[in-house]
Amino acid sequence: MRSGRLVRAGVVATAVLAAFGGQAAAGRGSTTLIHCGDTVTASMTIANDLSGCTGVALTIAGPNVVVNFNNHTITSANGTTGVEVSTSATGATLLNGNVSGFVTGIDVVAGTVSVSGFGLFENGTGINVSGALNVQLVRNRLEGDSTGISLTGFAGTPPMVAQIKQNTITRGGFGILATNSRRDQIVANTVSQNSGDGINVFTSPDGLIADNDVSGNAGRGIVVGDSDATNLIDNTSSRNGRDGVFIKDSFIDVIDNRIDANSGDGINYSENSFERAAATRFGFNHVMRNAGIGVFVPVLTTDLGGNQVKNNAAGDLVTY
Repeated sequence: MRSGRLVRAGVVATAVLAAFGGQAAAGRGSTTLIHCGDTVTASMTIANDLSGCTGVALTIAGPNVVVNFNNHTITSANGTTGVEVSTSATGATLLNGNVSGFVTGIDVVAGTVSVSGFGLFENGTGINVSGALNVQLVRNRLEGDSTGISLTGFAGTPPMVAQIKQNTITRGGFGILATNSRRDQIVANTVSQNSGDGINVFTSPDGLIADNDVSGNAGRGIVVGDSDATNLIDNTSSRNGRDGVFIKDSFIDVIDNRIDANSGDGINYSENSFERAAATRFGFNHVMRNAGIGVFVPVLTTDLGGNQVKNNAAGDLVTY
């Protein structure tokens, strides 16, 4: 049940009021007892788990607050949101918690927010970012969520510039989805054993997808659609149920990737624009043992050399 309490500073687990003298330093001193439906407006270290919450379990509403969940867990069988980072929480930092069983585990609508060290388990969406700028999602584990991480921008807004780094996303539906975003950095994530695509970027130009291990997903490994000037560098996309890399209507660089043993093509590039095709470059990729074509691309694409394409069941290189 939503209590609607405003949590400003540290009511410790022993129910003694702790005077923080302003914002509490997360991870130091007293811990703060929270309840379902609370709104957090000051920095704190949380003292307890929450279970059985309906609606929004916890709202972060203070600017620049640091909230250390101290490895505590928020669970629900039917709640809408585990942790909501509201528009008034610009600059907030969330650390070291677990959220499970919600429609959305963590919902971020404020800018310059950092979320790290979380476990998101069996939510509809693990972490949802809607129209927020400069968000950092680092070293989180997402398992069994229908969508692991979802980024959604809005037409006419500034670039979102999300940094999604060193997360593990596994045994869910889709891994990472970015739509109408821009200049995102999706780097050094492990995305595996999901029932949908591993990484899917759509209408999100000027991004970097680098050093990710995208393997064993039932859908495609990495998808880039309508996202010009994307750099796809040094990724592994292997043993996925469809194409290792699928590119549509985008000019991008595809360099130094390992794309092996996928059930579809290694690289499938579908492009109707001569200009975009001519601006797309491939180099130093390792594309082997895929069940479809190794590399299927327009003839106008630029070969930078160094590609190793062999032992693909339906042919190594097909141009059109």
